[in-house]
Amino acid sequence: MKLLSSLIIASSLLVAQNTFEKRFGGQGEDIGKAVLVLDDGYLVGGDTKSFGRVQSDSYFIKLNNNGNKVWSRAMGGDSEDTLEAILPIKDGFIFTGATKSFGDAISNLYVGRLSKDGQNEWMQGLYLDRNDHYAGFDLAKINDNYAMVAGSHKQSKLFSSNLDARLDAVGVDGDHTFGISFGGEDEEELRSIIKTADGYVLAGYTESYGKGNKDIYINRIDNDARRIWHRTFGFNEDETANEIIATKEGGFIVVGNTSSVPELSKQIYVVKMDSKGGKIWDGHYGYKSDEEGRGIIEVEDGYVIVGYTRSTDQRGADVYLLKLDRNGNRVWQRTYGGVEDDEGFAIAKTADGMIITGYTTDKDKDEEVYILKLDKHGKL
Repeated sequence: MKLLSSLIIASSLLVAQNTFEKRFGGQGEDIGKAVLVLDDGYLVGGDTKSFGRVQSDSYFIKLNNNGNKVWSRAMGGDSEDTLEAILPIKDGFIFTGATKSFGDAISNLYVGRLSKDGQNEWMQGLYLDRNDHYAGFDLAKINDNYAMVAGSHKQSKLFSSNLDARLDAVGVDGDHTFGISFGGEDEEELRSIIKTADGYVLAGYTESYGKGNKDIYINRIDNDARRIWHRTFGFNEDETANEIIATKEGGFIVVGNTSSVPELSKQIYVVKMDSKGGKIWDGHYGYKSDEEGRGIIEVEDGYVIVGYTRSTDQRGADVYLLKLDRNGNRVWQRTYGGVEDDEGFAIAKTADGMIITGYTTDKDKDEEVYILKLDKHGKL
């Protein structure tokens, strides 16, 4: 019986300690920007200059549950292709970013489809005007056959340009069914989108509304892209949003950055809202140097944010993890990385903790995809 009990305890510890730290890359710059939790492991997406063609390509790495690589793919054309987001949809994945390889604009909206086993099904660049710039930053599922892309549209004009928020609907077969650009007299950009029961919530920044300079910009729209409400959050300097999620209470929480804290350059900025966009609380977090919040998840008793900090004793940036309680109070913080630059870009919740991706800088000063599978306390 003692042997059986020992085996049970050992097995439980192995399950509880399913954490890992992985690096993937080559001789160039490789970075992870998005991560999905799958039934049989994880899918990381980002950019590579080590594999694929001459310039930057989109880069995918499939891991099993223990963090071992199952396959990797570099996809793109003859010019620069960058990836920002991946969405699971109908026996595969849709991804988005920006491309100079496909389409005829200066920079095109990059959309493509990947099969479950990592095969390229199609890639294309979408545009309206050849003189303009387009980019996709996030994706939300419309239904089993279509996804909504949130991003930006920069219109080139004589001696000037104008940046607008942009929404596009794309099908699993590559058909483009909807596109709209919107904004005010100055710049707007969308960085995050989530699906709701009656439409979508969008987050980014605006220079046309709010208090001036850049302010966090939140829009709630219905299924036909008609605005229900919009809100801005900011101070005297720049505030931008990187990700918004729905909360268990029925509202939303957004993470981004603020440059309005006196004598500090940039800090993490978080705003928690009710279902109508009313502010419940906000807070800025950081120390003496730069901090940036790029991703956020909700956990049982609060929220965990990933990004980077330059306030450690290391020479460069470190991956930064920050846990807040439901009222915005700091619970704990963690840093990961070496003596050179390391940054976190995306975080996803797992059954026993969280998984993070970004990049780490190796001894030869090359950036590698950095993947951390951590427990619920943010520890390896």
